[in-house]
Amino acid sequence: MILRIVLVAFAVTLLQIPFLKFVGGLLLLWIGYKLMVDSGGEEEHDLQAPDKLFAAIKTIIVADIVMSLDNVLAIAGAAGQVDDQAHQLGYIVFGLLVSVPLIIGGSRIVLFLIDRFPIIVTAGAGLLGWIAGGMIMSDPGVMKFFGPGVESYGLVAGAIGAIAVMGAGELVKRKHKKA
Repeated sequence: MILRIVLVAFAVTLLQIPFLKFVGGLLLLWIGYKLMVDSGGEEEHDLQAPDKLFAAIKTIIVADIVMSLDNVLAIAGAAGQVDDQAHQLGYIVFGLLVSVPLIIGGSRIVLFLIDRFPIIVTAGAGLLGWIAGGMIMSDPGVMKFFGPGVESYGLVAGAIGAIAVMGAGELVKRKHKKA
């Protein structure tokens, strides 16, 4: 939890750098797409257990950072879309307070619900696409490049991001089913 708080605080600060939100948005689009595509089947990962304590700790930290990345980007991106800077921290804390316990404590329930209602994965991927589209359009570099008023297209960009992620993911899943 502390690692996620540090990462989100760091991400919110970094997202003020021009074109970093753009890159983060593209990364969220990719994560959403992979969520859609990889949700169809079981994959085996060839991981080797480390034999030294330090190596095991390093593996756990790296895995936590990698697995936290989509959560961190989504929370930072969603909070960054709030106009009132004073409320951003509140949204970040709320996002972490809701998402982390849900992921940790409710993972069994969430997995059961995902198995029973696969549309949840599609909705989650769409949400990542929506946030990504908004992040891309609210990037300081993008706003400077396209000029004033471009941020008003955030809703359109969010919808395009959601549709693109869900559509591309569904097309690839259907293509793999035929093969």
